[in-house]
Amino acid sequence: MKNILVINPGSTSTKVAIYKSNSAGKADEIFSETITHSAKDLDKFETTASQEAFRAKAVTDFLSKNNITELDCCAGRGATVKSLSAGSYRINENMLKELRTEKYSNHASNLGALIAHTYVDWIAPVKIFAGEHELNALAEAGSRYIFGTESLKEY
Repeated sequence: MKNILVINPGSTSTKVAIYKSNSAGKADEIFSETITHSAKDLDKFETTASQEAFRAKAVTDFLSKNNITELDCCAGRGATVKSLSAGSYRINENMLKELRTEKYSNHASNLGALIAHTYVDWIAPVKIFAGEHELNALAEAGSRYIFGTESLKEY
């Protein structure tokens, strides 16, 4: 079984979940949590991107609380970036720079790749864009990568 951490940052919360997978494209949620961030905490930051360490610590606390010590991959919700074809992209320095400087937007989804990079160096796209299944879509993309049926693209 492979452990997949899924991160979906929103404007005032960060949804996180652990999925287990034993085959490509299949992932079962083990547990999840919506971490709420108070306006008081978020108001301390000038930009959304500057919340990176604060939100990464919240994810680390989630992992510690749930005794997760090993991850096979981490999937972060996609961000507003340059025009790309659909697929899973390896996080690289260029992507990180563009997200941290908010080159294309100041959106909370930019934090997905930044936080995911804290744990592993790749990102899986959201294939279902809205609704209750977006965390599962990220986990399934992660399982396709770790079981070798989907390659990562370079950003």
